[in-house]
Amino acid sequence: MSMRVKAALVIILIVFAITTANFVSSLVFTRQGLIEAMEKWQTLDRDLADKLVSTQISLLKSNAATVAERLRNARAKEEMIELMKSQLEEFPDFMSFAVFPRECALPVSTTCLPLRIF
Repeated sequence: MSMRVKAALVIILIVFAITTANFVSSLVFTRQGLIEAMEKWQTLDRDLADKLVSTQISLLKSNAATVAERLRNARAKEEMIELMKSQLEEFPDFMSFAVFPRECALPVSTTCLPLRIF
């Protein structure tokens, strides 16, 4: 082989090596950037989900306290049943109500059975 061909092959190999190194480093940096971005998005998503669930639980607790106060003020059994029906319509997140005797304080013991389940 002549010297010109060898020089051309060496130049081609050097250019190929530089191009390959540039491509590989570009892939590595792109992958690293995507991983960092995904971690940030996951953290943001987790924080948003945590706030949403916390807010939903707080709302359910507030609604439960409201219903409990209204049921506590009921005088007769029939009034309580009608109140339960209206509260189920007003608060669709609740599936049912259970009324325990006043003697059963929280936490509910195993001997306390509900007086009425609606």
